[in-house]
Amino acid sequence: MSKIGRALIRAAAARLTAQVISSIIGIVLIPFVLGKLGYRLYGAWVLVGTVTGYYGLLDLGLSSAVSRFVSREIGRGNKAEANRYIAASFYLFSLSGIIIFLLAALAAVFCGRFVKDPNEIVMFRYLLLITGFTLGVRFPARCFRGTLAAHLRFDLTSTVSIIFTILRAFLIVTVLLYGYKLVAMALVTALTSLVRLGTVIVIVRWIHGPISFRPSLVKWKNIRTLFGYASFTFAARIADLLQTRTIPFIITGFLGLELLALYDIASKLKKVILKTCRATVATMRPVFSQMEGRGEEGSIQWSYFFSYKISCYLSTFLVGMMAICGADFVERWLRHQLTASGRSEVVILVYIGLIATFSVAVQIPTVNLLFGTSRNKFYAISNWIQAIFIFALVIILIRPLGLVGVILAVSIISFIVKMFIQAWWACRAIKISLWEYHLKHTLPCVLKPAFFLVIVFLVSRVFLAPTYLRVFLVAGGAGILFLPYIFFVGFDEKERGKFLEAVGLAKKQGE
Repeated sequence: MSKIGRALIRAAAARLTAQVISSIIGIVLIPFVLGKLGYRLYGAWVLVGTVTGYYGLLDLGLSSAVSRFVSREIGRGNKAEANRYIAASFYLFSLSGIIIFLLAALAAVFCGRFVKDPNEIVMFRYLLLITGFTLGVRFPARCFRGTLAAHLRFDLTSTVSIIFTILRAFLIVTVLLYGYKLVAMALVTALTSLVRLGTVIVIVRWIHGPISFRPSLVKWKNIRTLFGYASFTFAARIADLLQTRTIPFIITGFLGLELLALYDIASKLKKVILKTCRATVATMRPVFSQMEGRGEEGSIQWSYFFSYKISCYLSTFLVGMMAICGADFVERWLRHQLTASGRSEVVILVYIGLIATFSVAVQIPTVNLLFGTSRNKFYAISNWIQAIFIFALVIILIRPLGLVGVILAVSIISFIVKMFIQAWWACRAIKISLWEYHLKHTLPCVLKPAFFLVIVFLVSRVFLAPTYLRVFLVAGGAGILFLPYIFFVGFDEKERGKFLEAVGLAKKQGE
């Protein structure tokens, strides 16, 4: 337990650090990029990202399958079988990469069908070709990313992420300062992505050892196993894309590129919370797989509830701090880029979206449990339910309510599906009732940080103002005080002992 615990603490700390740095850089860049590009080009950048995001479907759910089965075989001590899964996935990903090349070429040829301005067609063609080529080259390397996850070496991937996030941001700022626009940004992104890919491959060879990709290693049983698991992940991914990648097209069609920019800006703040929560507890997915490989059912249940508790505490705190500081932060953040009415709309979108943000963030451990124990078909089912109802409600509400209707639709449906339908699947896996799940686990784990947040809200009213210094002092001070508060109030003696043991501040129990 101590060895795994230390690996998880190290991985979570590294991923959290990487996410904080990435979020800060992303938030700082938005006003600068928006100022250099303007609403329309910024919206075009978002739209190109939306189009290329559909290429992710060609993953076919295999990334999660690689992590799942390589983790299981590592748990069983069967490295040879783990290598066969890696080799099989490499060839499957390579085929997907070739398809992406062809799709990028077709998209570039026919982009004139959806880009009406003749002056922008050439630009869109370059963007689609550059991003498509980069993703096609990166696709075969997905097997390496899954291998590192199976070894719980999120600390190394996070370190690489920090280095190349800073490098990419520096290069983007440089090309924009020199007067270049979207094509230069795409080239910078492509360059950093490819160098990062080579770095990850070197790290995998160091951690896992040499991996042979001889065709003779590829067995049909491994391919069938991968696709049997991946098929449900693929179905869930399609549902995800229906929610995240279709909405920008709907907004563009009904409201225009300018309002798409506002929607994307508001979504960026939501993604900061979600990525931070995922960085903290997402490391549990391969752990669940390793525990299942060793037949440790009791450990799975304890680990799930422990990670769910952490997720509840962190989600409630981050959502609460966004509610407390969000309006002042947006006012200062976008003071020179948006009008007063534009800033007010972004704040409204952020606040309404906090419902969906909390619902998704708090259930991250459930997603890890379902994927880590081959119950991902249940996640796929709930995701499709969520996607269908969000899509329908967005179409109904976008005309009368505009962007508010879009965010409201996402929030309402996400809360119902995540907190009841998806939670019910977790209850089946750990054999408790939904009532007991929320009454004994969700409610107490939300109320404890909520009490702390009420005090922060009352105190911050005196000091908080729309300046970076005051916002960061309130947020940083609250974060520093929240850690000891939740450590002693939120965790029992056994849990605190396990945590201290994992970080090396206490001896293993029984020693």
